[in-house]
Amino acid sequence: MSRAEILAKKSVGYWSALGGCEVKELNDEICVCVSGAWCSKKSVHRVRVRSTKAGRPYVVVNGLRLHFDECIRC
Repeated sequence: MSRAEILAKKSVGYWSALGGCEVKELNDEICVCVSGAWCSKKSVHRVRVRSTKAGRPYVVVNGLRLHFDECIRC
C-alpha cells in the first residue's frame, strides 16, 4: 500500500501526541498510523502491536509508547 493510499484512508482512532497520531488500519499484529496528522509534515508508520505484562496493548512511534486504551475512536 502506498503512502497516498494510506493518507486517503479513513481514520479508525487518534492520539493527541506527536502532532496528532491517527490510526488508519489495525490488525491483530500490525498498526498503520500517521503522525503529524494535524501538521503539514505527515509521517506514515507501520508498527507492531505489543502488550505490557498487564495485557495493555500499545505501539511505539518515534520512541513514544502509545496505549490503545488512551486512543480516541473515530
